[in-house]
Amino acid sequence: MYHRVAFHFSSYFFLCLKQHVHVYLYYRAPFLNCFYEIKILIELKLRNIKNILFLKRSKKILEYTHKEKFDLPFETQKFIMQMCWAQHDAQWFLKTKKDRGFEEANQLNLRVISTIGRIEARHILNALRIKKGSIKTIPELFKVVNTIMDMVFPKVVKLKLIVQSDQVGVILVKKCVYWQEVKKAGVENEYICVCTNRTQSWVDTIGIKGELKTLKRFSDGDDRCLFEFKLNKEE
Repeated sequence: MYHRVAFHFSSYFFLCLKQHVHVYLYYRAPFLNCFYEIKILIELKLRNIKNILFLKRSKKILEYTHKEKFDLPFETQKFIMQMCWAQHDAQWFLKTKKDRGFEEANQLNLRVISTIGRIEARHILNALRIKKGSIKTIPELFKVVNTIMDMVFPKVVKLKLIVQSDQVGVILVKKCVYWQEVKKAGVENEYICVCTNRTQSWVDTIGIKGELKTLKRFSDGDDRCLFEFKLNKEE
């Protein structure tokens, strides 16, 4: 009996390997009046196949480690993460507003976004090995800001950074998913936009001195947001 069971198990096991299938085998031992559980863990990584077998007495259905997953293109993963972050931001604000009211939610949002802006800029500067204060011109600044925006904002945010000179540049936002979500929630009259706070935090963390001025804004009824950044003149 023992040899016959071992033969069946071996044949089935290698058949499963060939077909890339995880299988559980049960063998009833009448003379012991119980089930023996055979747990098979198969990891298939290219040509590396690891087989781990466990034998224990149990009446439960067997478990196994399943590592198979769908592969998503990098740009798709990035977009999903950006949208999740944007919607997490919105949900955080709405839940805070519900529990604490609009005034406190707006104030907390301003503080949080200012902190998050510094964290975002710091990560990018570290990745690029750029020292704080080494950026001196608008083209250099906008190159870093473009990098931050590409990492943080989903493509559904339509914006441009326009260099007017080494000392002056403007940020033009034609479509903002954040503002669209605010309008969808019907809170555009109470919500305080924090994009200037976020941008100012980037600028401060990068270490360049200048003035950020709001020229147009969706929340003021304009059809776009327009911001001007002008560097301070060196003394």
